[in-house]
Amino acid sequence: MGNIISGKGGGSAQPVMGRVAMGRKVEPGDVLVAKMTDPAMFADMQRAIAVVTDEGGAFCHAAIVCNQMGTPFVVGTKVATTTLKDGMFVKVDPAKGTVEVLG
Repeated sequence: MGNIISGKGGGSAQPVMGRVAMGRKVEPGDVLVAKMTDPAMFADMQRAIAVVTDEGGAFCHAAIVCNQMGTPFVVGTKVATTTLKDGMFVKVDPAKGTVEVLG
């Protein structure tokens, strides 16, 4: 339907859908999109239905925390923060390592 960006996925095998949250407080069910995550973002990561980052790999902060919480993630996309916009509706498929813009 829309743009698809790729990276490395994990945390859960099931795809999830939600609204992109960038540069604002993450509400429950939002998809947190950031250049990278750090410990100061832990509360936002707990509220997020999924996490997507520009940077990172299997052992980055986002991947480790999401794996521990069972939260789906796609890291290392290189373009998430420039392709996705706040409020977009997306599908995050951790098994495929993709994020698809739905609207």
